[in-house]
Amino acid sequence: RSRKRAEIWALKSFRDRSSTRLEEEFVNNKEIILFELAQIGALPKRIKALLSKDKEIKEIAENGRKKAMEKHLWKHRAKELLEIISENG
Repeated sequence: RSRKRAEIWALKSFRDRSSTRLEEEFVNNKEIILFELAQIGALPKRIKALLSKDKEIKEIAENGRKKAMEKHLWKHRAKELLEIISENG
């Protein structure tokens, strides 16, 4: 069960590099795993290789989850919007 949870988090940790915001907000291969869309054919092999490294993939997934919980919840976006509104209103 724990391995299945790690696999699900691992898959959530994979993202296309086309979003520069992700590269600004998360550390690649530490908090997220980014890939080039042009190399999507290599993705299954990369995922399989990472899933064989149980400890590493769990760590990346947990680091990404922690970062998201600390900085990327709707309450964080709402606070940013309220700050923008108060600065411009």
